[in-house]
Amino acid sequence: MGGSASKQKRLTWREITSIKKASHQLYDTQRLKELQKVFDELTPDSNVLNEELFQQGLTKAGFTGNQEFLHSLFQAMSQGNPDGLTFKEFCAGLAMFTKGDVDDSLRFSFSLFDLQGNDFITSQEMVSAFKGFSSVLKWQGKTAFAEADIREVVDSIFEEFDTDKTGSLSFDQFAKASLSHTELCMNPSETLQYLQAGLAQQAA
Repeated sequence: MGGSASKQKRLTWREITSIKKASHQLYDTQRLKELQKVFDELTPDSNVLNEELFQQGLTKAGFTGNQEFLHSLFQAMSQGNPDGLTFKEFCAGLAMFTKGDVDDSLRFSFSLFDLQGNDFITSQEMVSAFKGFSSVLKWQGKTAFAEADIREVVDSIFEEFDTDKTGSLSFDQFAKASLSHTELCMNPSETLQYLQAGLAQQAA
């Protein structure tokens, strides 16, 4: 880890001010320095965090979950930007999920279940996403979802809310389902905080 430590540069006052503004004043200067350490650990040879480095960092931190879930998480965080994230965009992305309103949370959750990125969620995608969330719970040392329970919940949701029987849920159908199935509304700030915590441990 010594090589990456020497790479870390000191943020200038202008950079700190700009990042604070982009992240809605959510982070103080000390927190930005902590996040920068994590970011630098993930990007040893560049200043851009791409999906491959993001997944490698989580693996090193001990998270060995569903790859489709990690892909959806990165896509949601980067808003589909194929070039990856700069440190400023990284902070802004975390802040957006942390300070997002109800609609932001719903759309974030929907994007995690929409593994194919086609604006619809199939029952298999929902099962796979729940398995990914279960991996996060295991990583935290908490009780994970049993596979039988996952399938039972998913079958129940589709039976009730796939009203046109297409085998998939639109965003509106997903939003209605979330009112009675709160497990669909994965708290984005909690999810990312757990991932940040693991990455910070790796970078220490």
